[in-house]
Amino acid sequence: MKRIAILGAGPAALTAAWNLSEPGLAHEITIYTQGWRAGGLCASGRVGEQQWINQNGTHYIFGCYDATVGLLSAAYQVLAQKGDTRFGTLDAQLVPRDLLVIRQLFHNAWTDWVLAMPRRAGKPGRTQERIEPHESWEHITRGVFAYLRSDDMKEHLDAKVERASDTADGRGILAGIRRFVEAVEERLEGAAVDTLAGMVDEAARLFEQVLLALDQSGHDGPIDALADLLVALRDALLLILEPLGALSVTAVRSALLVDIGLTVVVGGLRDRAFTSGGLFALDVIDFRAWLTKHGARESSVWSAPISVWYDSIAAYRGGSQNDPQASTCATLIGYARLMTYAHAFAYQLSWEAGDSIIGPIVAALQHRGVRFAFFHRVWDVVPSADGARIDRVELEQQLALKSGDPLSYAPFLDSGAEPGRAVWPDQPQWDQISTPEPDHWVGGLSAELLHTLPLDPSHAPKVRPGLESSAYPRLGPTVMLEAGRDFDVVIGAMGLPVYGPSAPSLLAAWPALKTALATIGGGETQSLRFWFRPTLVGLGWTTQAPILSAYAAPFATWEDPTACLCSEQWPNDPPRTVAHLFGALEHAQLRDRPDTIQAQTTAAYLNASAWSGYASAMLWPGIASRTEPLAIDPSQVVAIQVRANVGLDQLYTQILPGTAAARPLPGATPFSNFVICGDWTRTPLLTGTLEGAVESGVAAAGAV
Repeated sequence: MKRIAILGAGPAALTAAWNLSEPGLAHEITIYTQGWRAGGLCASGRVGEQQWINQNGTHYIFGCYDATVGLLSAAYQVLAQKGDTRFGTLDAQLVPRDLLVIRQLFHNAWTDWVLAMPRRAGKPGRTQERIEPHESWEHITRGVFAYLRSDDMKEHLDAKVERASDTADGRGILAGIRRFVEAVEERLEGAAVDTLAGMVDEAARLFEQVLLALDQSGHDGPIDALADLLVALRDALLLILEPLGALSVTAVRSALLVDIGLTVVVGGLRDRAFTSGGLFALDVIDFRAWLTKHGARESSVWSAPISVWYDSIAAYRGGSQNDPQASTCATLIGYARLMTYAHAFAYQLSWEAGDSIIGPIVAALQHRGVRFAFFHRVWDVVPSADGARIDRVELEQQLALKSGDPLSYAPFLDSGAEPGRAVWPDQPQWDQISTPEPDHWVGGLSAELLHTLPLDPSHAPKVRPGLESSAYPRLGPTVMLEAGRDFDVVIGAMGLPVYGPSAPSLLAAWPALKTALATIGGGETQSLRFWFRPTLVGLGWTTQAPILSAYAAPFATWEDPTACLCSEQWPNDPPRTVAHLFGALEHAQLRDRPDTIQAQTTAAYLNASAWSGYASAMLWPGIASRTEPLAIDPSQVVAIQVRANVGLDQLYTQILPGTAAARPLPGATPFSNFVICGDWTRTPLLTGTLEGAVESGVAAAGAV
């Protein structure tokens, strides 16, 4: 039996604990976490008599999150076996979301590019199709050809194009390319879509032949020739589609998809993205810069379909809208993985992430005997003199419990909306704590619930660091964990930026971690949440609830978490719709000073005030103000929340170009009794996601 100390309680930490607490392993596991709750960036808390949800940004589970849903399924199964009904059922938590909406400007007016994602067979958590990272470009390419060969692109097929040889040897491929050239030259005279459709078919078939020949012989001679032909095909299609764009937004969208899609195919061929080395070499270049390098139109590079990616993952260096940066490698992997979903494309969480995901996993871990030491902040991780292992971990016990047992804290609050349900509170359960409650408790990122529009910048909420903030002062006694006495193995599962103040000795002894800390980007974000009186239809939407992005900065992404109203209490004048908006927040230079946290909160409030005054009515035209046409009618708003997700503990892991090489592998350290995990490690997904954190936790447990 091993005694395992886990530092941190985010998804990676909980996953590692889950895998190490499997029946039969008999490890003694203790999770040490700062503050009164678990979850990391997925943590949430219930505030006030309404028990409204206060959380970091927007949260979805995507249909490709096999590791995450597999973990959740197992946790809910343990709860069911133990008769623990405090969190309901997993199926009730997952609300399918099939509608993607891209906001696009056309003739200086916003239009909605609605993409209805089809339901698929299977269920998430049961892998239907595993895409390895180096297969990402190939998977995307097949999707591009599928679109180009769809009914939208070839209603009037001309099937007379000569077919190339079916042989897979190099001569057969080259012969096919020659015939393809001849077909292009012959058919371009008419410059019609139907004549090009057959060429698309031929290009797709030649693509498969090239890959097959590469697999069989390693000969890649025809690849660059095929790329040249696809450039000609792209330019020919755009020659037809681009002039139509002045009259038709549909033609504009077709041109964008042709330009972006075929440029990805061409770039992947020329840069050998179908190999591991070729794909990971693309980490050093921004995705937009890569598209430009391979000939995409500037209008396509800066179009709404590309902005969706940058906006939804806050891919802006320093939070600046003027500096969008996203690794091409991570982008291709992310796009490919998203398209491998089972059942629904995405799922909204009916009780939001903290109560739908984190709470059930924590409770299931407690049933398995995993212990939680809440209110324990890490101040140092100290290696041995020879650097071979970790000798001790220095902690602070932030608050003392009345029971005298630091492992006895009961973290959950009873839900007022549904008796018997458990939720996370937005502050400690003071009735369990012997340390005196501050005169005015303010959580690290709690924000006031506001009830008026327009937002008055002079009334920005007053905040100060709370127990969960790395800017909170050190006030409690020291607790020292010793190797051999208190632990055999330590798992470092904290967010990467937190290692700066929390593990100075570890950083001094491990240069690679210090490099990772200096290299891997972390983004501050901001969110704006509305509780509306009308339904979604009343807001001006006739579709189902959308996942919308590429709208007006800085709150460019909108989710509809109306399902969470079942878990809140609004006794008077209850809302009928909830809208949550999210975006990057331009960084402060000194992130963890108390006055900086206040300044960033004020900045988020100013941004929300401006956005609600010029952009809100164009998103929700059904409640536009009669006197202020760019703003919404204040009488239709029940409440508003503005939140700045700032401080080292709240930074969103970014995918800045050139940073993948600095990511350490999960589990791998130079110390015999220390492993790491987190979404900032080198996982198959690379992006800062719940799925990446879970994958990292699995790998860390395997290393133990």
